[in-house]
Amino acid sequence: MKKSLLTIALIAGAAFAANAELNFLHDGEVITGPTFSYEGWTYVPVADKDGNPTGLYQFKVDPEIYLVSDQNATVYINVTANTDIQLCAGGDCITGDNVTKPEVALTANVPLNLQFDWLMQGVNQGEDIEVPEIDATISVTSGTETITLRVSMGGVTAGVESIGTTLNNISISGRSLSFDVANSAQLSLYSLSGKTILNKTVAGNGSISLANLPSGVYVYRLTGKTPKTGKFIIR
Repeated sequence: MKKSLLTIALIAGAAFAANAELNFLHDGEVITGPTFSYEGWTYVPVADKDGNPTGLYQFKVDPEIYLVSDQNATVYINVTANTDIQLCAGGDCITGDNVTKPEVALTANVPLNLQFDWLMQGVNQGEDIEVPEIDATISVTSGTETITLRVSMGGVTAGVESIGTTLNNISISGRSLSFDVANSAQLSLYSLSGKTILNKTVAGNGSISLANLPSGVYVYRLTGKTPKTGKFIIR
């Protein structure tokens, strides 16, 4: 009888272990709810095989969504979208509107970057990019458990502009950002990784302190009747 009970307990334990608890993360926080919206983007210079700049840029909309499990697990990942997207998940990248990574290994409590993004190569400086409205669904299965997340992003006109101290209606002096806009607009600042630094409604002219920002390159987005985007450097 004891042997039978032990066998049953082992089987039950194995079944339990097969169902890892999975969560989606963004900025280190668990994403609660079935949907997630993202407004950022990044662009980086493209180099040739010898490491020399080509004058072109890679433009990417990457919501930086991570996957974490409470135990070691192998998961099945599928992403469907209304346009072609890229999914890497720590391995070879796959592009399409319905992409699958059938066996992705997760280490307990170690977040895995899904590297799920919309990508455009060979962008010229000053070129406007029409980013489509992207509607995607991420499904992850471990054992009998499946979690899903609907992601909305894009739907903007963006571009790669010159790095400088004066950018259209935005100017940088030391660690202060000055703006001069004719109508009310939404001013957003992002790090190059796409993390939102600031979201603020502005009108007329004024200034915003950047004293707490570490040195680096940042992206601004000004929306309104005359939307603009660009980069600036904090030294």
